[in-house]
Amino acid sequence: MERDHHFVATVKMYKSRIWKWGLDKKLKGDEVLAILILKRDRDALKRPTEFRIRGQLVDFENIKRYVKRNPALVAKLRAGHKPNVQTAREVTCRTPSPAPGQVLNSSADLYGVEKILGLFRDYVDGSFSSGAWFCEYNVDCGSSLLNNGDRSNELFERVIASFALVNRCMMREP
Repeated sequence: MERDHHFVATVKMYKSRIWKWGLDKKLKGDEVLAILILKRDRDALKRPTEFRIRGQLVDFENIKRYVKRNPALVAKLRAGHKPNVQTAREVTCRTPSPAPGQVLNSSADLYGVEKILGLFRDYVDGSFSSGAWFCEYNVDCGSSLLNNGDRSNELFERVIASFALVNRCMMREP
């Protein structure tokens, strides 16, 4: 800090700032009490839960160790004691996000159709991104290719006709 920022502080200054900013690693009795209350409520709902103190993920094994060393905290919980309001704001809980699941594969019957549609999508995207086809919203769509022997112009016209048909179907009132 001194070399990079020309800031000199004593150990006591660092410790007081770390405590003031809430960056210390120690669990406090009120924080653990708040977590125990939240856990009791979440267990009643049968929900998996992860706890955070000031945004830092808390390992529940640390909470168990703290309670084992301080059994009076369980007595406070049973007696209905509540943590102070500031501590209650700093402790949060949430249901953990599910682990990324396996990718759903299409059935063998749809594999060919899916492959063809994927190739078609890539062809259309490539035609627009290369500038071979262009479309101005609600104005004009066309092809910049002038080669009459090229079948992409014919495909382009069919794609435009298909989208026009889909638009007409969607505009109909039910």
